[in-house]
Amino acid sequence: MRLSLIIKCTVSVLLIALLSACNDSYKSSQGSNISGKNTSGSYSYPETLGVNFGHNQASWHVANQASLEGKSLTEVIPAGDDINNWQQLVSITYSSYVVMPQSYSVQHAMAEKLEGIKADCKSHLTTRVLNENANEVTYEIQLKGCGSGMLADQTQVARIIKGRYGFNSVHYAVKAPLINEAKLQEMQAVVSSAQLI
Repeated sequence: MRLSLIIKCTVSVLLIALLSACNDSYKSSQGSNISGKNTSGSYSYPETLGVNFGHNQASWHVANQASLEGKSLTEVIPAGDDINNWQQLVSITYSSYVVMPQSYSVQHAMAEKLEGIKADCKSHLTTRVLNENANEVTYEIQLKGCGSGMLADQTQVARIIKGRYGFNSVHYAVKAPLINEAKLQEMQAVVSSAQLI
């Protein structure tokens, strides 16, 4: 019986090491995607999103990261922008199922995020769902007349993905009330590139 327990423990340890190595190998195979991975190289939570900025990848960099009690935030800006006065901002967030229950649908998670914006912006807010299914939703937000700073007139494209451990989202915001179709397509491509890692 003791030998059987030792064998089971050894197999469990080897399986955990193998799964960890496969996960690390997968994460490193993601190339130059920018993700919610801490700049120290470790992950605050068991999953995050990797985002590909296409041919503009080199000009984007992580400007801010924070995590607290089941939530994490990574803010990415292009070269020349300032995190305190940005013109373009991509936010990668994670909310564990402890913070936002797994029973929530992605539509419920979207509604909750929009309620937070509405609480700050009493003026004009419009939304349009671009794509949705049971595990993800992509939508566009336009803010007008809400103020300055983070609430300046802007267009956002956002995507929420229901992961294994929590809700993951990516928001691409541009401070401009109206943007041209080419910029909107670029924003949608970046948001669509987000993959769970």
